[in-house]
Amino acid sequence: MKYQSIQFLRAMAALFVVYAHSIDLQMKYAISGEQHFFHLQNFGAIGVDIFFILSGFIISYTARSDSGLKAGRRFLLKRFLRINPVYYIATVLYFLPNLVHSLKTGGPMHLTPGILLKTILILPFADHGQWISPYLGICWTLAFEWLFYLLFLVLILDKAKRKAGWMLLILGGLVIFGIMLRGHGQLTDPRLIFVTNPLIVEFGLGVLICWFYRQPGIHRNLSLLLVLAAICTYAYEVVTGTGGISEAERTLDGSLSASRLLWWGIPSALLVAGCVGLEQCGAWKALWKNRVAMLAGDASYSIYLIHLTVFLLFDSLYIRFGFFLNPDLAIWVQLAVAAAGGVLFYKWVEFPLLNALRSRLLPKSRPRSRRR
Repeated sequence: MKYQSIQFLRAMAALFVVYAHSIDLQMKYAISGEQHFFHLQNFGAIGVDIFFILSGFIISYTARSDSGLKAGRRFLLKRFLRINPVYYIATVLYFLPNLVHSLKTGGPMHLTPGILLKTILILPFADHGQWISPYLGICWTLAFEWLFYLLFLVLILDKAKRKAGWMLLILGGLVIFGIMLRGHGQLTDPRLIFVTNPLIVEFGLGVLICWFYRQPGIHRNLSLLLVLAAICTYAYEVVTGTGGISEAERTLDGSLSASRLLWWGIPSALLVAGCVGLEQCGAWKALWKNRVAMLAGDASYSIYLIHLTVFLLFDSLYIRFGFFLNPDLAIWVQLAVAAAGGVLFYKWVEFPLLNALRSRLLPKSRPRSRRR
């Protein structure tokens, strides 16, 4: 079953991220009103936090009954097929224009063995002395996705019945362990910083929302209040600012992860809880069923993966012909083209590839899994 409010939120999260990076691109060539509108410039990075909460909700809901080795293998394969093949293709597409530029100018490619290994593995197995970002830099987020998947896999293999409770305990325990180590000056290994990063609690927030959704449900009036609280908090943060929590480096080294969880994770959880609660109550159907939003939600992963490649092409265009757009208009033109490119990538690459891989590699599932 496809939850339309979840698709709407996925679309919003992806477009938030693209908007932030579109401002970054525009700032290389001109000054816009939007970049100086309070603290709007980097606020779009909150899309990552929304994605993490949605992942916690979706995995907790769809895999809640999975148990044992066979189910664990299927879960792991489904996650790999959903994330990795399309990511590898998007990375190659991002690499090609950089390769052409390097060949033309004779400049370096910045593709070290460490970056190549991280690009393939995603998880920081080889990040001994420092965190290494994959070649497609925004995909540092996939490492956290995979960490959550692996932790959930442990619960499946252990045949845990109360997965939500155990997951919250595991995530909370890891974060507390990291706080203790940091307090004693012993949290220096990037891999240990990664697995104890407070940002992982955002997945737990999604798990908790799913529990409320399935158990007592979320009342309509409460859902409206949660959405209103989230929107008001977002507006307050745009006006007042939230420090440097939008910077990936400050998240990956753990220095501002707790602040990011507080300022962005919690209000985003309120938004997700409110939206799924409203859909559960049958409210706002016209919003959830909007065709453009549903398409963008379906293509949200592709939009996220491909938009920097589209921006590379814009960058090349500006270098060759000069910056020829109004700065504020350029932000939205770049966003629209990147979103359209992501939709095309979804229709031509992600959707057919995923269907083909699933039909070939996934065994026939029991009837319950048709609803996933």
